This record gives sequence, C-alpha cells and structure tokens, in this order.
Amino acid sequence: MDKKILTIGGRAWINLVNTTFIKNNKNMDLLTSKSDILNWLIENNMVNHNTNENIITDELVTLLKELRMLSNEVLNSIQSDAKLSQSIKSKIKKYINDTNITVDFLDNDKNIDLAYIGKTIKDNITYIIINDLVDTLKHYDTKRIKQCYHENCICYFLDISKAGKRKWCDMETCGNRKKASNHYQKYKH
Repeated sequence: MDKKILTIGGRAWINLVNTTFIKNNKNMDLLTSKSDILNWLIENNMVNHNTNENIITDELVTLLKELRMLSNEVLNSIQSDAKLSQSIKSKIKKYINDTNITVDFLDNDKNIDLAYIGKTIKDNITYIIINDLVDTLKHYDTKRIKQCYHENCICYFLDISKAGKRKWCDMETCGNRKKASNHYQKYKH
C-alpha cells in the first residue's frame, strides 16, 4: 500500500473520505482489513506506531464508516452550495455530544497546551475527526476543498497553494507527470 494515499487529502476527515479510491480501474476500500485501518490511523496521527491491531473492533470500523459517510455528506454539501445543511450540523453536534473527552493542561519547559483525552479509542478518533472537520471549515474557504481533476481519481484534497489553483491530489500520480518530473529534478539536491 502506497502510504501517500493515506494522507493525500491534507486533513484527517478528508483522508477518511479518501479511504475509498480507484486503483487500476478498481474501487478500493481501506476500511476492510485491520492492518489497513491501523496503517491509516497511524499515518493520520490518531494512534502511535506501537499500537496493536487488537484496538480495531467491529464497533470502531462501524464508527469510521459512519464518520466517512458524514464527511462525504459534508463534501457533497459544500460542493453544491458551500453551506452545511441543518441535518449535517445536527449529526456533527450528536457526535460531539456522544464523545466523552476530558481536557488537560500540559505545561512543560518549552510550551503550554491543552490535551484532549478520550475515555476510549473511539472517543479519541471521533474527537480528532470532528474537530478537524470543524477546524477546516472554520479556517479555510470551502472552495479550497477540491476533488482531483484526474479522470480516474475520486480523491479530495485541501488546496493550500498560494494561488488556490491546484488541480490534482498528487502531481506525480494524477497531475502532469512531465511537469512534475521537471520540478523534482530542478529542486533535487
């Protein structure tokens, strides 16, 4: 599995949507095997590298699929009219209310911060994805959330380029390969 596909969207909730993608003209789903799910969680910084596959329960898989469906609804809603429907807002609120999170104050020599700690792995993952979704919608223009222009790619990404004109999720696999090759050769050390 190419690890790049696991984080190509730039945000955890968009990466969750991208767990369904097309490869060699076949639909792929990363939420089917425990190892793929664990790799996705690790690459998106939701669990650490030492985490065991035993945390992947049927309940967690169901939650991830529900959150993916909600994230898809958000994308479809903002693609069509740039606003969230009341139904989607209600679903987000329900996930927030159902998540059992405590807040802790972290103070070390270098900085201070708040840590959000869930009682369960499900709470942690729900919080990370919902918080990331809300944070993205709060800080970025929804026009910056785009679907890849490549005809065989269904991945989404957050365009953080200066001009906001990025068209492909990944220049090497979906974009202009000649242009990408020239760019990488130019800046190769």
